[in-house]
Amino acid sequence: MAQDKGAGPAAEHLMPAECLVKCAQCVLSSRIFDPAPRTGPPDKRRSRWFLLELEEIESARPVLDACKRNVCSPLTIEVHLEAQGDAALQQQLDQVAIEAGQAPGHILLERW
Repeated sequence: MAQDKGAGPAAEHLMPAECLVKCAQCVLSSRIFDPAPRTGPPDKRRSRWFLLELEEIESARPVLDACKRNVCSPLTIEVHLEAQGDAALQQQLDQVAIEAGQAPGHILLERW
């Protein structure tokens, strides 16, 4: 069985954690806009796992890095709907949230 250059026991050990993190990045990048400014060019080594290049969501990096260090730790992604800057829409969303038994300000759309 031929191995790719750089592959080996160390890469095999990282595979489960990188798989979970890449799935989380797919979910996050398809659902949120990250207003955090980039501090520099994207790190290609961090974004190229599984031949699926995604820019990392800067605000999620600390949580995803912790998941990489301990793959057994639980990782939950909750996607909420927020109306930023529109008071009338926010008031309607608050009413819907209260009727759904949720806290005003956020409506839970998905939990991963």
